Amino acid sequence: MNVGKHFVARAVLAAVVLFATNFTLQGQWLWPVEGAKAGENLLLVPQQYLDSELNFDDLVIAAPAGTKVYAPADGEIKFLSIGIYTSLASTYTTHFTQGSFDSAIEDNLAKFRNMPVKAHYLQGCVGITLEDGRKIYISGLRGNVELKTGMMVKRGDVLGEVSYCYHKISEPSILMSVSTPDGKPADPMTPFGLKTTFREAGKLEIPQHLTAEQANEDFTVLMDAYKECYPSLDEIVSEEQFAAFNSKHREAMKNGISYADFYNVVRASMSAELVHDSHIGLLSTNPGLGKGNDIYVPHLMLGILGDSVMVTKAERSCASFIGKKIESIDGESAAEIVARVDRMMLGYDGDNRSHRDNLKLTAWNYIYGNSVVGERTTNVKFADGTEYKDVWMKYNKIQYLPFTTLKVSYIKNQYMSRTKSYDFRKLNDSTVLFSLHSFVLNQVEMESIADSLKRFSNIPYMVIDVRNNPGGDVSIINQLVSYFLDKPTQKMESYLKVNKNGKYESFKYAMNYVPDYEIFSDYKAVEGKDGFYAPSDYYAAPVQPDSLVHYGGKLYLLTDETSISAATMFPALLVRNRRAVTVGRETLSGYHYMTAYKFLNLMLPNSKIQVRIPLVKDVFDDLITPRTPKGRGLMPDYEVSLSYEEVYTSEKDIILEKALELISEGSYLREDCFSQENGGDADENLLTWVAIGTALAGCAWLIAMKSRRHR
Repeated sequence: MNVGKHFVARAVLAAVVLFATNFTLQGQWLWPVEGAKAGENLLLVPQQYLDSELNFDDLVIAAPAGTKVYAPADGEIKFLSIGIYTSLASTYTTHFTQGSFDSAIEDNLAKFRNMPVKAHYLQGCVGITLEDGRKIYISGLRGNVELKTGMMVKRGDVLGEVSYCYHKISEPSILMSVSTPDGKPADPMTPFGLKTTFREAGKLEIPQHLTAEQANEDFTVLMDAYKECYPSLDEIVSEEQFAAFNSKHREAMKNGISYADFYNVVRASMSAELVHDSHIGLLSTNPGLGKGNDIYVPHLMLGILGDSVMVTKAERSCASFIGKKIESIDGESAAEIVARVDRMMLGYDGDNRSHRDNLKLTAWNYIYGNSVVGERTTNVKFADGTEYKDVWMKYNKIQYLPFTTLKVSYIKNQYMSRTKSYDFRKLNDSTVLFSLHSFVLNQVEMESIADSLKRFSNIPYMVIDVRNNPGGDVSIINQLVSYFLDKPTQKMESYLKVNKNGKYESFKYAMNYVPDYEIFSDYKAVEGKDGFYAPSDYYAAPVQPDSLVHYGGKLYLLTDETSISAATMFPALLVRNRRAVTVGRETLSGYHYMTAYKFLNLMLPNSKIQVRIPLVKDVFDDLITPRTPKGRGLMPDYEVSLSYEEVYTSEKDIILEKALELISEGSYLREDCFSQENGGDADENLLTWVAIGTALAGCAWLIAMKSRRHR
């Protein structure tokens, strides 16, 4: 075994101490290795070190290669993947939905040809969700057992065979971990009747105040990480904007800063003021939003529609104010409020407007400065000259009008999207509605969708609703698209771009990478261009029509500001290939590219604030046309403007009603804007260097196992 003698001694000691004698606990899990008792042949347990790596929550169990591996408990197979561990905390994998680990490895060998470890460490992983919501992950698998996602397995069912789980461990072995229903590491030992060494993650000690030195160090780490890691920085922020933001906030920190104020600085860095992106994330809780008894709310909920500030909801006794326009709040004019709220916007790509419009109408806390902690009184002056002194109330069961009720279609759609991943409903003899709320779909679900499409293949019109869809797996996009194609998709200039193809200094503060890890080694430089490039592993090759499942009727896709990531790419592929029209509003994620491939989870050293920064620019299509303007999401063919009625009061689905109206009128495809003759404006030089980059580059590393791409 490729570890020091001290590790071997500790592993032997752990096996002796933790060995379970012959007793049975109610509901105890089955030891996953054939012919072994619980606790036998443990090479690594939680809180042990492997060389310099802390093993936080894994069990590593040795067994001869080819030994059967069992399901420890009843559950559902949630995902299947093959890949490698580059460290105990990071993996590079590709998912599959059906088949055996051996066949998946054989089918995907070319994608892993540039592995930094020996080929026999390419292995399979299965994720099983139990009835109580916990998840079991077992890696280090090979074998010919046929599995599929969505499949139910029983305790003792064979999952595969022991292979090699990690390149620092020379023996054949499997690696097993457990997570809670909300995805946090859980104890993998007690369920087997073993004395556990697992420790809960300690609670972060959050400082109430940062000294000037601490604040400047954290701010430097953050700003350097944006420059080093974020691959679309020059498209979002000018050098002058970046320098001005840097100077402004360093000046504010010169005498130290409170944690809450520094949090707001970090938040501002990923807002319209600097690096806004739908896949950048502030992972730490906002102290300004409070919790429980700290929260106070106004009698008047306000929103912005167009350039107007208005009352959107009101406490029952103030219902007469609903719809009234605001002139000022505490002396700040409506125009100043709109400008300030515009600067606070975050979570959007490029010049996306639909998401910002929705936030301005619904996120009343933005208008009040995003601070709802503690007692407060605001003086509201209306456009008609009247005034109202709003004494805020403690948050409890306050009733606002209009009521939040499932009778309102906008609210009902949001609720239904959380109860089902998809649904089919026949609207009339000629039209079927396919509500698609997620692209995280298992093989059983995909087979059910395919069966439904076959059943409705003779219906002339299909409405596909991808609103309230947070995205998911790109392989699911391509499979679903194939069901609707009459011919292969058009060739697009798709590619991946990163800033560096070696070590990143920012990984010193990473939660998900080891500091000296060399990432993106297969990305290549292109003469005359900054960054490093690889071909897109999903969009570069045309998607072929499915030979068994085909729906050939007219497609109307419903999109809006809640169509995110994969829910942008799915309609984009169909629109790009003249196979559908979209009805509604601009999607949240960008049409031309998004940064949704791999991420750095950064922890600032003093404040402990955690930030997710994208590492890869994933270009879908570089063709700029009137149909696909630069910097925007996928624009609708037939727009339905955001309205107060749709969001707050209408019992009719306004966007769906528009689609049905278009069907009745016979309105469908418009002018083809994607042909060069009709305004396509791809950069010829870009096409040339991407072609060169594609020829030079090896296959890109694949999605990290425990967080799906385009989610």
